[in-house]
Amino acid sequence: MCADFAEDKARVLGGVDLSRKGSVDAAILPLVGYLNRLDCYYSTSSCSGRLVLFAEGEEQRKKGCSWLLVSHDPLEPAQLEEALRCERLGEHTGYVYFKFEPFVLHVMCATLSDARLMLQTAVASGFRNSGLSCGKKERWMVAGEREEAQISHVFSQLVRSTHSLEVPLAHDNTLLTTTEYRRHVVDIGNAKLRENLQRVDRFHRELTGAIERRDRDINIEKKIKSYTGRRKTTKPSDSPQPSQLIENESDTDDEIATLFS
Repeated sequence: MCADFAEDKARVLGGVDLSRKGSVDAAILPLVGYLNRLDCYYSTSSCSGRLVLFAEGEEQRKKGCSWLLVSHDPLEPAQLEEALRCERLGEHTGYVYFKFEPFVLHVMCATLSDARLMLQTAVASGFRNSGLSCGKKERWMVAGEREEAQISHVFSQLVRSTHSLEVPLAHDNTLLTTTEYRRHVVDIGNAKLRENLQRVDRFHRELTGAIERRDRDINIEKKIKSYTGRRKTTKPSDSPQPSQLIENESDTDDEIATLFS
């Protein structure tokens, strides 16, 4: 890990969390903690996935949408009904949407090899719309499902899937749907949220395994190069006497075996 990357990592992880919540979601704490303990990665933003009820009228489009309900856990239909009470709808014009937003994760990577490993693992774990882009500072970044503001002058990787849901429930203070329909929508959102967390768990497992295999292969390669280098530097004068051949051959076999232990 280069000094610049280490400095950037320390600065970002030691800074203030500027998200609305101000902390990492409990469901992805193990994954984010694991990544941040590795020398070659660090997270810059994340969300475990959430169910959102938001208003998007003309005024909201200028200032950003208004959130009426946000949950990172499965919802009860009664919670949605409470958020849709007429007196609350009266505060907003335009459409009110119910939306499932999946897991999102932005991760900076020290090298292209590190970014490629994460990209391949993300795709294999169900985040099939993942991609990679590059910037000017020769840094690599992995980002997750929802679109977020990209950090400039970096290599940026997007971990993302097509797993989503968004439906209008009200317009101009009037409900457009029945109670039964809204109950059905909540059930669908909850099912998607649970599947989303299963994908996150799979991603964590697959990434852990991939990094362990890569590290093991790197160590084996280093041992092979070290052994080969010692063989090449052996001088003719150092050649064993005939009486030593049998003993040295056994020692060499044992040394090679340790490379793969």
